[in-house]
Amino acid sequence: MRFDCGTIEALKVPEILVLSEVDRSGSVLFRLKVVDNDEEPGRLLGSAEGIRPRSEEDKEGNEGRRSILPVRSIDLRHDVWKVEIEYGDGPKLILNTRIPDFRYKFYESGMMQGIILPAALRFILQELVRSYEVSDDDDEFDWKEDWMTYCQDELQVTGDLQEISEAGKKDWIDDVVMRFCEKFRFVEKVRKKLEGM
Repeated sequence: MRFDCGTIEALKVPEILVLSEVDRSGSVLFRLKVVDNDEEPGRLLGSAEGIRPRSEEDKEGNEGRRSILPVRSIDLRHDVWKVEIEYGDGPKLILNTRIPDFRYKFYESGMMQGIILPAALRFILQELVRSYEVSDDDDEFDWKEDWMTYCQDELQVTGDLQEISEAGKKDWIDDVVMRFCEKFRFVEKVRKKLEGM
């Protein structure tokens, strides 16, 4: 789908942009193009790739931050949840729509998060370690750099994946998952929930 947003001098972004022709079961990324309308009509002057729209979660007090693990709801048939990583897009946590109110319950339940998120994180880190390369192209959307920044800045895990041995990579993953679980106190949340049953 295309949306005409005017010119650089006179922006005319439509107030309502309805994505009626887009499959909403997956993530939606936008490409912004600036084209010449005067000297060489149609000539590409610039572009930005992999732009994510803001979601409802972005508007709830998280201004300026975006989730590196968006949560989507899709009919997974008999799977309860899964992590999906598509080329050119980052990981997504997929929850099964066949489970009533699953997404809401996931956000509200520390126990459910404590059971699902560490396993999802381990899967993502295994893929990150397997395919990690530093991108030379600053314009290329690279989810791996976002995840490395998260591990270093939020979890204080150090180490250059390109210099760590294979055995060291397994230890690195274990360290990241342990620090993640410690930060969000999942053991305490799960224990508290089980003691209250």
